[in-house]
Amino acid sequence: MRYDARSAILGMVLALVATLAGCAEDRTALDAELAAGRAAFEAGDASEATRIAREVLASHPDDAAVQQLAAVAAWMRGALGEALQHATRGIELADADDDDLRSSLHFVAGSAAAQRYTDLKDPRDWGLANNHLEDATVSGRQQVDAAIRLVQMHSSKDPRADRKRLLRFARLILSVEPNGKEADIVRTLAERMGLSL
Repeated sequence: MRYDARSAILGMVLALVATLAGCAEDRTALDAELAAGRAAFEAGDASEATRIAREVLASHPDDAAVQQLAAVAAWMRGALGEALQHATRGIELADADDDDLRSSLHFVAGSAAAQRYTDLKDPRDWGLANNHLEDATVSGRQQVDAAIRLVQMHSSKDPRADRKRLLRFARLILSVEPNGKEADIVRTLAERMGLSL
């Protein structure tokens, strides 16, 4: 049998095309499962979101979007440590240029840490919440939500609250959405606290 380089190359190309087609089909199926999980989350169905998250996590543990779904489902159930673990893993896996996903993961991690701080008063959680929420304010869909959460934290009576940070994130909200309801909330809060924006 004679070696035919063209046949070998053609065979490799066909194998690569078949592999890529399988990956595309797998991604399409995964995207459909993620959409179902998001729909469950948006409907407030924590048990269904959790079921879907666990199912896709078993087959796709190294997918940042799957980790995001698992983080959100855990957060919905009040499993704050689990939410932090999934969000942190998702951040590690997310593409550096996927601002929306990274922002969402940081928002979930920061919100879970903030809630855990409220429950347990562990100063490490205060720091984690601030770091993750601040990262979420850089860009992406959760930018304003994260800034609002930071304003809430720093307008509290907690001894760790910092008015400079409150003003920084209040001003961010006003610059990103000057006419939104969040801006109205920030203006009212600043007025009550005697702060100048």
